[in-house]
Amino acid sequence: MSLFQRKPDVKALEAKGDIDRLIKALEHKDPEIRFATVGALGRLKNLDAMLSALYDTSEKCRALAAHFIGQIEIGKGESFATVTLVDGLRDRYSGTRYNTAVSLELIGDWRGIEYVRQAYNVEPDHAVRLALERTYKHLLICEKANRSE
Repeated sequence: MSLFQRKPDVKALEAKGDIDRLIKALEHKDPEIRFATVGALGRLKNLDAMLSALYDTSEKCRALAAHFIGQIEIGKGESFATVTLVDGLRDRYSGTRYNTAVSLELIGDWRGIEYVRQAYNVEPDHAVRLALERTYKHLLICEKANRSE
C-alpha cells in the first residue's frame, strides 16, 4: 500500500520545505509524482535524496537525480557523492548516463576518472561518449592539480 492515499501536492510541500513528506513521496507508486518530487528535493539541495533517487525504477527520475547531484556538489572536488554517482554510468537509460557524466565533470572529483574511462570504452550513444570525453579531460586536469598540492 502506498504511503499516500491521494497524490501529494509536491509544489506545496516544496514551498513549505517539508523534506520529510517529500522523502516519503519518493516512494509513491506514480512515477510522475516521484519525478516531481526528485525535482523538488533537488531544488532544495537534498543530496541524500538525490543519491537514493539514482536507483528509482523510473529512468526520468534517475536522470534528474544525476543532474541535480552535479548542481548540488558543483566544484567540490572530492565528494562522497562520486562513489554512488558513478553507478549512473552503467544505467540502461542514456539520459542518466549523460547527466552522470556532466555531473562528474561539474564536481571535478578526480577519483572518478577510471570509471569515466571504462564507461567511454563501452558507451554506444554518441552524445554520452562526447560528454564522457569532456569529463575525462577535465578530470585529468583535476588529477594533475591534486598531485601538485
